[in-house]
Amino acid sequence: MENRPIFERVLHPTDLSVHFTQTLGRLISLKSVGMTDARLLHLTGYEGGPEALSERERARLGRDLSLRVDEMVRAGVRADFEIKIGVGSEQVVASAKGFDATLIFLGPHVHGFFKDLLVGSVEDELIRHSKLPLLLEGPEGHGKVPDGGLLDRVVVPVDFTETTKAMLDELLRLAPLGLKRVALVHVVEGHGEASAKHMEKVREAEDRLGALAEETRRAGVDVYAHVHTGHPAEEILKAGAEERATLMLMCAGAGRRTLARLLGRTAERVVHGSSWPTLFFPHC
Repeated sequence: MENRPIFERVLHPTDLSVHFTQTLGRLISLKSVGMTDARLLHLTGYEGGPEALSERERARLGRDLSLRVDEMVRAGVRADFEIKIGVGSEQVVASAKGFDATLIFLGPHVHGFFKDLLVGSVEDELIRHSKLPLLLEGPEGHGKVPDGGLLDRVVVPVDFTETTKAMLDELLRLAPLGLKRVALVHVVEGHGEASAKHMEKVREAEDRLGALAEETRRAGVDVYAHVHTGHPAEEILKAGAEERATLMLMCAGAGRRTLARLLGRTAERVVHGSSWPTLFFPHC
């Protein structure tokens, strides 16, 4: 998996809501960063097994999904669809494995499923069993393709933990796909503090972030370093807005430091408050 293009084969769970047409534009735009194949996965809320879904309902869903598949095919993407009963992670994991997916793309239109994925046990199952990157569409973006390509202006929050190197390694994997500008962002917590201790933390962060930027720059990436002070989520969102971000990268970390724990704090606010998509690496 490590050597395969991240965006090559994309699985997209969908509920066919009114917002799906907008999110479909985002899905099709992934062709510009290497997507060759896509599968729409429709998860129904029926219980009791496949027989609980009538032939008439299945045919209706098939027609609706076929129209979307045809649109992707006309855009040059090999595409198909799958219908599964239920809304749990096991359906997504099974479909991802069967499709040999390299990425799972979740749009905000998948209301109940998306919410459960972000804050409940479903995401643990996806992280532990699929180990695939997740592209999460920011609810404020409504599936709208940004001004510029997906990799034009990438923001990477950095916390100097053990995940930092892994996160930058993932960043460099994107370089051959047309990565243009990267902003590394670190937030020193504190609101309007001017104490000597706080200012020392800021200077130390600037030195460490500058060194990371220089190291990444030597790999051929146009990268800038920004140290902010304040509340982490607010400052990360501010940095994304200032950069007019087209994508943000985030990492769950190793072991049990999974998305559920992270999204209980800073990352949840960033994902839910952003107008750009977040590419989340649960395995780094």
